[in-house]
Amino acid sequence: MRPIRKIGIFGATGRLGAPVATELAKTFAVRAIVRSPETARQMLPASIEIVQGDLRNVSGLRAALEGWMRSTSILRPKRQT
Repeated sequence: MRPIRKIGIFGATGRLGAPVATELAKTFAVRAIVRSPETARQMLPASIEIVQGDLRNVSGLRAALEGWMRSTSILRPKRQT
């Protein structure tokens, strides 16, 4: 098994996601897949690559994750109303 070097993160601008992405970026190459790159640039370290993506657009997600070894989601489930 190859060691993990690159991690894509969904939810990297959230209350939990931002500190997790920041901590992971100390050891790994991190790509934040976000809906709003402008917001992400203001809150995440410059070492994190920011890519626009939306979980509702599968083809866009494939492009955002191409070449990356792992991804994780730090998204809370949508509340039922």
